[in-house]
Amino acid sequence: MKFSDVCGAVDAGRPVSVPESFSTAVISAAETARKGGEIGWFSLWRIRAAVRSPRKLAKIYGGVCDEAIAAGIASGTEDADGFDWENILAFIERLLPLILQLISLFG
Repeated sequence: MKFSDVCGAVDAGRPVSVPESFSTAVISAAETARKGGEIGWFSLWRIRAAVRSPRKLAKIYGGVCDEAIAAGIASGTEDADGFDWENILAFIERLLPLILQLISLFG
């Protein structure tokens, strides 16, 4: 699925297949941020719990894909399923406040 299609599908409430590499990268970024003191243990716990929920994970995935397009990290026509999420861990770390906000909104 293309990056721009992911955002539209999530917004429309259609099911989205989230690559396992994405959820692994989100957890890795959160753990790094926790070790660096950027987020607390409760925020880390909330992110881990959200990644286990398909509905919340899809919302996070859509938000991160949208931000990746806006930041120029990915084009809207690029395939999001085969994207190497591990290569942009620093970007995902910067998005942790957005991820936590999405978790709160759709909790």
